[in-house]
Amino acid sequence: MVTCACIFTLVKLLNLSVVKIFIISIIAFLFISNVPINNRLTSETYVPDNNFEQVLIDLGYDNILDNYVTTSSINTIVSLNLESKGIQDLSGIENFTALTVLNCFDNQLTSIDLSKNTSLKQLTLWKNQITSLDISKNLALEYLDVEDNQLSNLDVSNNSNLEALYCGVNLLTSLDVSKNQSLIELDVFNNQITTIDVSKNSSLKLLVVWANKLTSLDVSGNTDLIYLDCDENEITNLALSNNTALKYLYCGVNSLTSLDVSKNISLVDLDCYNNQINSIDVSNNVLLTGLVVWKNQLTNLDINKNTALKYLDCENNQLTSLDISKNTALETLYCGINLLTSLDLKSNTALSTLDCYNNQITTIDTSNNISLSTLIF
Repeated sequence: MVTCACIFTLVKLLNLSVVKIFIISIIAFLFISNVPINNRLTSETYVPDNNFEQVLIDLGYDNILDNYVTTSSINTIVSLNLESKGIQDLSGIENFTALTVLNCFDNQLTSIDLSKNTSLKQLTLWKNQITSLDISKNLALEYLDVEDNQLSNLDVSNNSNLEALYCGVNLLTSLDVSKNQSLIELDVFNNQITTIDVSKNSSLKLLVVWANKLTSLDVSGNTDLIYLDCDENEITNLALSNNTALKYLYCGVNSLTSLDVSKNISLVDLDCYNNQINSIDVSNNVLLTGLVVWKNQLTNLDINKNTALKYLDCENNQLTSLDISKNTALETLYCGINLLTSLDLKSNTALSTLDCYNNQITTIDTSNNISLSTLIF
């Protein structure tokens, strides 16, 4: 005969089991529904930025805006263009393991983790708000553009395959490129760099150090250099005798008192405006089409050998005469703020723009200049 005590114990046990089952069910439900999102399913990748996921939807890699994308649909993507999409968070990019090209130009990124994207060869992060960048694992990188960010440091010592580096408009005070011996293009304009050593970068063809704080620049070992822009620094001397391949030279707004370009016979464009140069010999630079010597201290300028010249700006010097009779290809001439008393334009039939204001010229004959559309006298 079952006693009351036995019945009470049985009921108690049954109730306890029900409670346990109920609690376990609740826990299971909460676990399934609240599991950390980025570990929800191994077959899915968490993409918290809606703008990022929308791009993936637009490209056909996803179909629902739910912060998830199937990993197998993205881990074979080789090239991804995210230009100007308003993306703030690139979480999820770590599972794009096959990426070789990533373009994130003009977004709102403040950070990015690319440690898993070891196949990357081309990376564009230009015009974001990134304050630090670790590319130590991206050994295959050949092209890097991080211009217009907020980087105060950039370590490229592991990126020996780098051929092009653009890191202008940042907060860099130094940059070590000694390990980047494959570099062909280097652009560091508008930073706060006081010194840069490019002696190990013998393959450089383009070098832009414009708007920094350099007091010297040694390019004697960069014999392949074609394009050099060192405008707006504090350089007092610039030796270019070894740079015979140089075609484009911009060295304005420095502290140069002289400039020897006699060996640079390939020069097409020369701009050395706003220095303290009192004499310049361009007789060997017969390929010049553009010459800007504005705001120096020149008392004489011989351009008789520069018959290919189309653009000449020699404003704000101390020139008392200017012979342009041999420059029949000349289209634009700025020679204001000098000491000229006359100017012969008879041979310059291609001239379309002439500015010779603030001289001592009393009359000027433009009857042969039938192409002239702008005259400031």
